Amino acid sequence: MKRFLNYAFFLCFILPASAEWEFGERTSIAPDDKAKQVFHHLDASGRANIAVSDNTIAVIWEDNHSGSPQAYVAFKTIADKQFRPPLQVSTGTEAYEPSITTMGHGQFLMGWEQDSKVWLRTGTMQQLAPAQRASTKEARQISLTSISDKLAIAAWAQQAGRFSQIVTASISLNSKIANIDPAIAIDPKPPAHDQCYPVLASTNDNITLVWEDRRRGHTMLLQSHKEGKKPFAPFKVLNEIVKKSSKYGSGSGVTRAALARCDGQHLLATWMDKRNRQTGYDIYAAQSVDKGKHFGTNESVQDSFGENIAQWNPAVSCDARGNKLIAWYDNRDESMDILLTWKTTDGWSEDMPVSPASGEGEQTNAAITLDKHGDLHMVWIDQAKSGAPTGLYYAVAKKQNE
Repeated sequence: MKRFLNYAFFLCFILPASAEWEFGERTSIAPDDKAKQVFHHLDASGRANIAVSDNTIAVIWEDNHSGSPQAYVAFKTIADKQFRPPLQVSTGTEAYEPSITTMGHGQFLMGWEQDSKVWLRTGTMQQLAPAQRASTKEARQISLTSISDKLAIAAWAQQAGRFSQIVTASISLNSKIANIDPAIAIDPKPPAHDQCYPVLASTNDNITLVWEDRRRGHTMLLQSHKEGKKPFAPFKVLNEIVKKSSKYGSGSGVTRAALARCDGQHLLATWMDKRNRQTGYDIYAAQSVDKGKHFGTNESVQDSFGENIAQWNPAVSCDARGNKLIAWYDNRDESMDILLTWKTTDGWSEDMPVSPASGEGEQTNAAITLDKHGDLHMVWIDQAKSGAPTGLYYAVAKKQNE
């Protein structure tokens, strides 16, 4: 009864002012035969598990339905109601954390960890090109962004002694991967602590890179920027660091950044931030208005209903129309649900539960992207309860009141 009353209160007092995005029904993407104990994962760095290229939507994930963890991709056109059967992307013993970006004209670039190396592959709805190894050393957590339909850049966490460090490599494309340049470390000094979970975004030939770094004894987000063929500029701290006592650590703690290009000038970053240690992670965001060279003031994203609970794994998307959206999951209504907020002239909107990804059961790990029409595409994981086999679902939302 408590759950029903909470949700009814939310509907009566929050949704009438906030329901600017209306979702359609959910669609299953991948087989979810729960009798076979299949588990799906959407764990790409930067939540980059969905992309749109012209009129084609691609979703990439990892699951164990073949008996071992492998990466898969499924395609559909915007007009199609269902996804085509999944295609296996990985080719090794085990694969994790696949990521995808659009190259335009219906083509995509995919990356993943396979047998402790990172790999790349291009593909369209019609066919996948051969897989190609990108790293020569032990590596994971690959992130991708396209500069043009022939040029992309990748970043990943590569092992360097005891710790991992962030490296980048340029990729020239033809009908298949034509050339992968040698990987270059963002910080040439041997790492004294781990660097991990890089995420990339491009504004034409400007590239912005954000990653997690523990060199100060706590996790912080560092960012660097490059213009054209110039090297990456010296890195700076993205998140505002709240100093803590010796009892609670030297910094506030941040993790799992996501980054999106809005237009040729603007970027939007989001992440989990534990500066309010009593309630766990909150969702924060920061905007760049100069192609990713600098980011502005950190902004708390969730509304007052979410202030006293933890939020998890934000995803972000924005576009040149002015749409700026962030999705995450939390259990404010006694189960894990996907919540959505968007930027308004007065700040961030009240949080909206995503109708096909909320209610009974556990809905987690959303990934989102906007298409050229301004429609929002979302994928997420569904479970009957924590620890149960999963399903992988998709829904699209249209903006109302335009």
